Amino acid sequence: MTRQSKRIITNPFTRPRQYSDYHPSCLRRILLLTFSFILGMGIIFFTRNNNPSLNPTTTISKKLNYPNNSVQKENNLRKPPERTKKDKPQEAISKEKNLIVKTHHGNFKIVLRPDLSPESVQYVVEAASFPCNRCNFYRAESGLLLQGVMAVEAVKKNTVLGKCPDRDHFVSGECPKHDPDCGCHGPIMTRGMVAWAAGRAGPDFFVNTHLEPVGWWEHQHTVWGEIRDDASFAVLDRILALPTHGTQLKYLDEKISFRFELENV
Repeated sequence: MTRQSKRIITNPFTRPRQYSDYHPSCLRRILLLTFSFILGMGIIFFTRNNNPSLNPTTTISKKLNYPNNSVQKENNLRKPPERTKKDKPQEAISKEKNLIVKTHHGNFKIVLRPDLSPESVQYVVEAASFPCNRCNFYRAESGLLLQGVMAVEAVKKNTVLGKCPDRDHFVSGECPKHDPDCGCHGPIMTRGMVAWAAGRAGPDFFVNTHLEPVGWWEHQHTVWGEIRDDASFAVLDRILALPTHGTQLKYLDEKISFRFELENV
């Protein structure tokens, strides 16, 4: 009796698959996808190492401002912006300043009021840096005002009037010839206030020396300064006591020239 070899046929669905069970085309696809993935990861790794802007660790180090990061020191986000020429005029009036007016009868001090007329104060601040072409007092009304002119050709003339502090402004009387619309340009003037004359924006100005608020002027004048100290008022009294001429308006017999400069507080 011959022994016949038995062929053992295994069911491929009942045992683990082997590489021989796959079709050759499937194997090629798997190898191609594996190779493409490895190649893509290598390109990404190489690119990040050679381009710091794509490296997340470099970006984080810049934000955290590590001590050895020289780039962050040069581009420090907390570094204050550089000041420009346009910022200087605003800086000049941001702090309270005094204007010192110098005459041969003595000096007096005007506290500038940018809260009432910033454009007027800006003109005065800029004019103080140049020689004055026409600066003198020419009118003196005892117990009322001292008037003069402050004209500096090197500085552009101011044309902006002051702010109206009274929203419900009402004109009680007739408008003056120099201000036919009875505009509201400033507060009711009290003793020591300095304003542009004739309802205009300069260069003529005056100092109010009336003891009581001057209600009949109403809000016609642009106020840009104020005298507060007794020493300054004493100088004004000496000038107002000088000889004058005129009937309705009192003009000084001799004009008094003056210089002015800024004094930081």
